[in-house]
Amino acid sequence: VVEYSGYDPSNPTKNMIETVNELGVDAAALCETITIICATPAQPSSVLAAANGYAVVAVNIRGTGCSGGAYDFFEPLQLLDGYDVIETVAAQDWVRGKVGMVGLSYPGISQLFVASTQPPNLAAIAPMSVYDDTALGVLAPGGLYNAGFALSWAENVLDDAVPFGQGWEKQVVEEGDTICVDNQKMRGQNIDAVAKARSSEFYEPNLADPVNIAKFADRIEVPVFMTGAWQDEQTGPRFVNLWDKLTNAPVRKFHAMNGAHADGLGPETLVEWKMFLDFYVARERQPIPGFLRTFGPSLLADTFGSTMEFPPDRLVDGDFDALRAEYESEPDITIYWDRGGDPANPGAVTSTGRTTLTSWGDRAVDPTRWFFSEDGLLDTDAPATGGGWSTWRANPERASRVTLPGDLQGQAFDALPEFQWVQDAAGEAAVFVSKPLTSDTVLLGGGSADLWVRSDATNVDLGITLSEVRPDGKETFIQVGLLRGDIRKPGPNATELDPAQTFLEADSADLVPGEWTEMRVPILPVGHVLRAGSRLRVSVHTPGGDQPRWAFIVDPDARPTVDIGHDAAHPSSIVLPVGRGIGGYSPNLPPCPGLRGQPCRNYVSYANDVKR
Repeated sequence: VVEYSGYDPSNPTKNMIETVNELGVDAAALCETITIICATPAQPSSVLAAANGYAVVAVNIRGTGCSGGAYDFFEPLQLLDGYDVIETVAAQDWVRGKVGMVGLSYPGISQLFVASTQPPNLAAIAPMSVYDDTALGVLAPGGLYNAGFALSWAENVLDDAVPFGQGWEKQVVEEGDTICVDNQKMRGQNIDAVAKARSSEFYEPNLADPVNIAKFADRIEVPVFMTGAWQDEQTGPRFVNLWDKLTNAPVRKFHAMNGAHADGLGPETLVEWKMFLDFYVARERQPIPGFLRTFGPSLLADTFGSTMEFPPDRLVDGDFDALRAEYESEPDITIYWDRGGDPANPGAVTSTGRTTLTSWGDRAVDPTRWFFSEDGLLDTDAPATGGGWSTWRANPERASRVTLPGDLQGQAFDALPEFQWVQDAAGEAAVFVSKPLTSDTVLLGGGSADLWVRSDATNVDLGITLSEVRPDGKETFIQVGLLRGDIRKPGPNATELDPAQTFLEADSADLVPGEWTEMRVPILPVGHVLRAGSRLRVSVHTPGGDQPRWAFIVDPDARPTVDIGHDAAHPSSIVLPVGRGIGGYSPNLPPCPGLRGQPCRNYVSYANDVKR
């Protein structure tokens, strides 16, 4: 398998000797039989692939590490390089058959780009923690520049792409690698990806389309395995938008869960990942190696802060072709419920239930609408008369606030991070809460907050926080919605559940101060079960303050007054995809805190400033 990115995949200086010794085992004595202990791949997917018996070829994208050329984010030469890597590796006499690709995040995203070039000897890809569209999926969700993750990530990659920027290059040069030292001379040709990303306030097709994976997903013609987390603090949850676009992949196996960026590496998805690679890359089915079952839980505990066993292997014994046929007959999609929700191991990367689906677009959900009311309730009935509006003032400082600030950012993958999920300040939000739900309510997919907005400014940036108010007095984060007000116009592909804005300059328009305007705020996709007795809470506010890393660039001097209508003429509401007959989840309320990626706090009621 190949791992390909601008991180440090080709760094040859790593080992696990100290880690293994800490487990009470003599690492040196094992190096000859378990070679990855003393010669460890730099990236986790490569480590796990090697541990499962795969030869790993780890390649730095041009302009990074010891590779030649100049760096520019997924420009055509990077894709062609990836094509050449696949074909070159497949031609080696030690390679049996075709080649697969592995990786999470950057090396996961790179797989989708490379696969679109259709290398003849690419067997399959297994991207984890990816997005559908560089511009709207992560760089500027809702049209708001994501300074907290996307722009800072781009800056970090550029910083690492300077001569000897990743550090390990110096060691290999000192050991005699003359090609690496010559390639450092080309780093001055690297493109400033941050400046390029910020060159326009709108979606510019000539810049954005080439890095919009959804537009070329149908060119991928190999089996695809994909994982993603609804609350992914880095790449977000829009990976699901790819699922129905990978129309020419002959086999598609998709896995989604609540959680953090690295959670695809959890044991219950890793056994599925290995099975996929066995069927379509190795073309030989083997169980998880015994040493990995022995040492793996302790090693994973270093990442996730809790010890977990690997589930039993599936589809191991029997005729290979029959086993693969059985695998292919299984539903394409698995939704994992309540990861971290085991009371005996809260916060662990294990679920308490799962649901399988044959397709994403045809999942059994009904658009269900709740209307805002003057008494702060979410009501299933639209307001009949009167009702007035709730008013609040924007706070630009909120846009830079995150729930894992500073050094706490390093806890993102931990079992129980110390989230700083701050209550909405008085006068800075409009909050609406439903009555206790009479039955379990399963949310599965994205939605739309359809708001009637009036302001004294020509632009208003809106954030939505969706949460669950539990019967035990706790509140659990569910998901967010985001929108820059001047690009609010619903697009030609809009549906009841998705405003599908184009974010084109041609579709932008200022607000008229003092006039009511309908603004549809897209709610990001999510899978979450609200148990009977819980209440749904919706907060409307300045974007920010509700995610571990996403923070936004807004006008630092803009503090407009914002009115949210809730009368018969201006019936603001939220519509969400509620599952119909979806089961497979535990009937029990999960511990709080516990659910991965979903902060928990004590519920505090909020008083809106209601006007009439």
